[in-house]
Amino acid sequence: MEPVSDNSNIINSILRITFAILFLVLIAELTYFFYIVPNKKITTTIAPTLTPTPAPLIPTKSPTPISLTPSPTKQEFQGKIIKIKVDETETLPGGYKPVLRLSIEKELEENKKMQIFNFAFSKEDIDRITIMDLTGKSISYKDLEIGQNIKISFTPNDIKENNLPNFKITILK
Repeated sequence: MEPVSDNSNIINSILRITFAILFLVLIAELTYFFYIVPNKKITTTIAPTLTPTPAPLIPTKSPTPISLTPSPTKQEFQGKIIKIKVDETETLPGGYKPVLRLSIEKELEENKKMQIFNFAFSKEDIDRITIMDLTGKSISYKDLEIGQNIKISFTPNDIKENNLPNFKITILK
């Protein structure tokens, strides 16, 4: 067997000293946790140091009446009819039964790309649609043709009046 070097004795004594210090720190922490912390009294009375004074209230009245109901906004889509489908037997998800489906192609200004908008109108919607030709005369939805340039104006429902959405289709060319 080889003799043990003096380095192992030094390492051994350093480890013993380190463990002794850690043990003393552990005992000090446990003493603090069990004996000193429970003896501290927590004050439960909270008293304000300053009493706030209320600011004077200045009554103001708006010169215009305020309405809390949203105002209806008008949306318009303009483009060329590329597809018309009249079918009274089709049912979309959610139970919506469209009678008239229109696909409108619109040219976007950026990069001259084309975008397609699809519209579906139920029998109830058809009753509320106003379709105007070039002369301003009211026509039926059955008179719409592929290739016509149209503008669809849409006004959402008015919550205050309990109205349903209104559609207006105008033939441009």
